[in-house]
Amino acid sequence: FFAVVSDIPRLQLINAAFGFGESAQLGQLFLTLRTGAFGQVGQEVEHLLRIFRHFGRQRLIGIAVKAQQLRQFVAPTDRFPRRLQIGCLTDEFDYQLQVGFPEKLPYPTQFQLDPIVKEESIWLAGFSRRPSSRVLERKNQAAFLVDVNGERSTFTDAIYENESIFGQLGEPHRFPEVSRVRETMRRWRFYHEFNIGRLSPLRHPTVGYRSPVLDSDGHNLAAAFQTIVEIGAEELLHEILGEAFPECTFYCENENSRFSVKMRRNGVWRPLLAAEMSDGTLRFLCLAVALLSPRPPAFLAINEPENSLHRQMFPALARLIVEASRYSQIWLTSHSAELAELISSMAQARLYGLENRDGETRIAD
Repeated sequence: FFAVVSDIPRLQLINAAFGFGESAQLGQLFLTLRTGAFGQVGQEVEHLLRIFRHFGRQRLIGIAVKAQQLRQFVAPTDRFPRRLQIGCLTDEFDYQLQVGFPEKLPYPTQFQLDPIVKEESIWLAGFSRRPSSRVLERKNQAAFLVDVNGERSTFTDAIYENESIFGQLGEPHRFPEVSRVRETMRRWRFYHEFNIGRLSPLRHPTVGYRSPVLDSDGHNLAAAFQTIVEIGAEELLHEILGEAFPECTFYCENENSRFSVKMRRNGVWRPLLAAEMSDGTLRFLCLAVALLSPRPPAFLAINEPENSLHRQMFPALARLIVEASRYSQIWLTSHSAELAELISSMAQARLYGLENRDGETRIAD
């Protein structure tokens, strides 16, 4: 997988028919990149490798995503692919991570299929990966970094084979370029699915604290909602919720520092608790709070936001996404052509359609 993050256009949409699976793979790609910035690549990479082991029985599919074009290529068939390349290119840096399976270990273990980092590199953007522009070169557990003086130096600390070097960089002032890449990727946000099950914490009162950012699973929904009310775009939040849920109002209630979201609806004599709300209602609330964050990220990836939503909510959802794109570059995958068309009608957006031809996923003409 290779993603290029650029400032133009602000909205990038991938629309695929049901059953493709590419939206889930793209979502996992961005989640892996972000967790890699914290050094925790093992679990997310293992999920990607499981996907590739599945495809390896037929053919290995790779997806290259570029700011100006989206093209697909088919790699050589291999029953069990030995390496997976994950990378991103921005206006400032070019990052690549290669992971694979370990060689035969000299000791018995039950973890012989755990992915390990084979190579990790960072180049300054705009130099076509010239050797002189490389500020990080890692192979297995040996790494060389360019320090603050522009000198190439050996990374002397221990490097764990199943973690990115980002999680082990203890002296950011010595390696400013590498540290800047890490912090840039850490600030990216990705929302794949919210925990809205019946036993989910967001359905019950929780201890609240000021939350300008909604957590990836949405468990701090009530506190994040109230944070927008106090220091964010409160009017816009209620306006969009009013479009999605006519004759309904939402508010946050604080009972002994335990926050909960409630809904008042015309004709119902008491407020509805989060535990009584439908999955679609809670999911839309999470999307609204995530996209109207008082601290918007530079890059935001959203996977299939239409899940559990009635199509009558799509105009409000499209407006919500367009409003958020004023402050963040948004990468969105969706199975809904209707939602993609609504977004494209409201703002400049680049739309990529996927289609299946003879068992291969391709970009539609």
